[in-house]
Amino acid sequence: MSSIQAIVKLIVKKDNKILILNKKSADGHISLLPGSKISGFSQPEDIAQSVVEKDLGIVSDYKIKLHDILNYSDNLHSDKRLLVIIFGVDVYSNQKIILSDKYQKYQWRGLASVNFGELDDLSAMILRIEDSTGVYGAGEEVDYSNRSDLVIFSDGGSRGNPGPSASAYVLVKDDQVITQGGEYIGITTNNQAEYRGVYLGLMKARELGYRDVLCKIDNMMVVNQMKGIYSVKNRDLWPIHDKMRELVADFDKVGFMHIKREFNVASDSLVNIILDDHARNNV
Repeated sequence: MSSIQAIVKLIVKKDNKILILNKKSADGHISLLPGSKISGFSQPEDIAQSVVEKDLGIVSDYKIKLHDILNYSDNLHSDKRLLVIIFGVDVYSNQKIILSDKYQKYQWRGLASVNFGELDDLSAMILRIEDSTGVYGAGEEVDYSNRSDLVIFSDGGSRGNPGPSASAYVLVKDDQVITQGGEYIGITTNNQAEYRGVYLGLMKARELGYRDVLCKIDNMMVVNQMKGIYSVKNRDLWPIHDKMRELVADFDKVGFMHIKREFNVASDSLVNIILDDHARNNV
């Protein structure tokens, strides 16, 4: 039976650079993101604040906000699972970092210049996911919408999970919707519907002749599986994932970017319209 340990990890940012720490390990030294285990009845927010102020010496001009929550299994210890609560920390001043005895040194790095091979596995995974969102470049913000010929917003929904499902897409070029579509796909799971939405959007983009596209998706699992960060363990997703891989090969460039649900309103609304129409026509 596997055990679960809750921990806090921090993505500390200043001037669009990320704080990377270094500490001694059994093999010498290792680079990592700041963090701490959660013990007793401590709240994650309190742990995050303690790390910022006590481990990093940042006592003012910063803001903490919840960034993400992940399940993580150590490849070397399959019986141990981590619930990783990730907080983003924005630092607004040029105050000097004062490290606790836990760490030896620090550096601010643009995400594109981080050496993932020097990081511990968990920190590397977190920053690879961060990289998949397209938020950080080499010390400056990156606007991925200007780097692709076409942006594909997609979504999928299942009322019952599994249950009646639909998938939809909206294709945007130069901030203008050029086409949209979707379909009722029968009884599936939410994740199958999410994958189908991306697939339909890519199919339409290929039909219209686009070669360089960016897929914006509010399902982080789909994004990270297509980026190769997560493996596809659910057998029900293998067929659509394989079809997606084959379809992606037909393009010169396909990017996958995670966005918040509130930035995916158009395709989400289209999914619900399709589901509502199907329900009315099959009473």
